Amino acid sequence: APNFPLDLAAAKAPSVNG
Repeated sequence: APNFPLDLAAAKAPSVNG
């Protein structure tokens, strides 16, 4: 996802952009 660092940090939840 575009905010992949956040996706990795909160992998238990989807990113804002999916």
